[in-house]
Amino acid sequence: MMKRLLALVTALAALPLAGCITVPPAYGPVAGDCAKQTADPATAQGPIYFVVTGMPDCLADQPLSMSVGRGTFRPYGAPAPVPIRYGFATPGTPKLPTLKLSGDAAWHDRLRRDLQAPPRDKAGRILLYVHGYNNSVAEALSQADQIAMAARFDGPVVAFIWPSQHALAKYTWDEENAAWTQAYFDSVLADLAAQSPELVLVAHSMGNRIAIDGLRHLQSLSQKPGAPDLAARVKIVVLAAPDIDRELFDRDLAPDMVRPGRRIVLFASGRDLPLRSSWAVHGNPRVGDVGCTFRLRRRKGPLIAEPRCYPDPRGGPGALTVIDGSDIPGKPLGHSTHIETPEGRAVLRRLLAPGAAPLPAEKGVMTLRIDSPPDCASGPSRLGLEYVVARCAVKK
Repeated sequence: MMKRLLALVTALAALPLAGCITVPPAYGPVAGDCAKQTADPATAQGPIYFVVTGMPDCLADQPLSMSVGRGTFRPYGAPAPVPIRYGFATPGTPKLPTLKLSGDAAWHDRLRRDLQAPPRDKAGRILLYVHGYNNSVAEALSQADQIAMAARFDGPVVAFIWPSQHALAKYTWDEENAAWTQAYFDSVLADLAAQSPELVLVAHSMGNRIAIDGLRHLQSLSQKPGAPDLAARVKIVVLAAPDIDRELFDRDLAPDMVRPGRRIVLFASGRDLPLRSSWAVHGNPRVGDVGCTFRLRRRKGPLIAEPRCYPDPRGGPGALTVIDGSDIPGKPLGHSTHIETPEGRAVLRRLLAPGAAPLPAEKGVMTLRIDSPPDCASGPSRLGLEYVVARCAVKK
């Protein structure tokens, strides 16, 4: 009886994620002419660049936004639209940045100038961020901004924005769109790697699937005779709370990503409730959840005494480092330790600093401890959005 009850509760907990109780909307193009929402990024002050594969929403007399529809929709007989669109974000309100689309050539010209202009990152690095499930465009841009702030990264920041439905009950819809956007991300990653001598790749949650598969695709291209080794330019990879099957990661993904000269850091936590829900949906543990056994309810108090299961640290010391944030209290969901806690942000700052030394890890694992007082230092914000870091008294 108890086993049947446990199975029922698990199924009910997973139902909202499975998208079973929603009705698909009408599938059609978003109205509006985007000409008025297009601008030259040359005059923008410290923008965050974005590449989007969703359909722009350019309704008259309204600020530019992105719909949750794929950007490839077309009525029967109409010309195929451009699947990848370029734009940039600048400060707007404390909640929403100002978005503008840009021509491909103007976007790339400004990006190249930012790579070379002092006092930009002396290594000529680009930070490419891939957001996860249930994220709006504003949230994705805010996360990219926070990562750059935490790391005090002063090079260009590019957010790859795919059409997440931004709805808790549409998890499986996001899985479909993440798979659909893969080919476009592969193209963008290769394009940026060709422009920059060093690329920092950061992904969160479901976005790790896109980032890892894109990196593997880039490596396959680099192995072709006469092709430049663009994959070697991806020097740092940050996998934050990956929503990926743990055994699949150990067997197929980690060995493929690890290579000389590349540092891979994986943020994980035993407090990550979204990944615990994903475990219930998929039936197998996720890479970003260090729990060894599934549990429906979070146990109160510290998790220090609980056994933890980590991915296999392939490639020797420093090749793949797990940052365990299980002992760090953060926001209720525990899904963004890398930016929502001062300890996680401090790791990003150490990791992304030019010429940074290897992180102190034992057998491939670095366990975060609570700083007292917390290190709340950050670099400047590019978008001026409001957010709160756990245990830091002031809004950032």
